Amino acid sequence: MKKFDHESIDGPKSLEAQARRLVAHLDELFFANLQKKHPTEELEGELPAREMRAIVILSNRGRCIMSDFANAIGIPISTATHMIEKLVRKGLVVRVRSEEDRRVVYVELSDEGRKREQHYLQNRVAMGRDMLEPLSRGERELFLEMLVKMIRATSPDSKQERTQATNQH
Repeated sequence: MKKFDHESIDGPKSLEAQARRLVAHLDELFFANLQKKHPTEELEGELPAREMRAIVILSNRGRCIMSDFANAIGIPISTATHMIEKLVRKGLVVRVRSEEDRRVVYVELSDEGRKREQHYLQNRVAMGRDMLEPLSRGERELFLEMLVKMIRATSPDSKQERTQATNQH
């Protein structure tokens, strides 16, 4: 794993140096968790990460039309259609025609897809528990609050708001 020079950019406290430390620490945490065996790992091994992400998105969204799924996952509709077709062939997703408008086709997880997503969720929760365990309850709360703040700051809406605010000044 690449180690970053923490002191090289405007001293040890600069945002750039801290960002480099963050990346190094996240890499370390990520790779340490990859080496741990979790009980549901064997089920997940069969699916590429992109397909697993699709299953998680479908689990969170529920039944949806293809364009909504493509937007949620951030890929063109043609790519989404191909991905869904692979998941249908694997028995993880089903297509359902709308009763109101037969031209409309929804996609949703099959029973097997829901089972797979639940095992994946159990694995992620176990990994999260392993990462949070060394922290006190207060540290965990603070850490989770900071993560939410970072996620909000990196959301597309937040970036657009910052750009608009900068352009107004």
